[in-house]
Amino acid sequence: MLSFLEDTILTRAEAAMQSKDYAALFECAHELKGACGNVDMFELFEITTKMVDYLRQAQIEDIIVEQYFQKMKQTYLRTQEGIRLANGEG
Repeated sequence: MLSFLEDTILTRAEAAMQSKDYAALFECAHELKGACGNVDMFELFEITTKMVDYLRQAQIEDIIVEQYFQKMKQTYLRTQEGIRLANGEG
């Protein structure tokens, strides 16, 4: 679980989002979905699942991807903060 604090996936996802590289964003979201699903991070799993499912569609709207990304980012950061607090780092 502590390795989640050192993960670079958010940085990679932000770069993909900025360049609108939705294939790379899909890979990041899919990787994160698997990681958080394995350790019962339900809220983060839920939003990454929605993003992965949306990015699998043929027609993608930038505004919807942006909304999913912002929700994923907020949830990711809250999850990291929760881990820090649980580990006595807060």
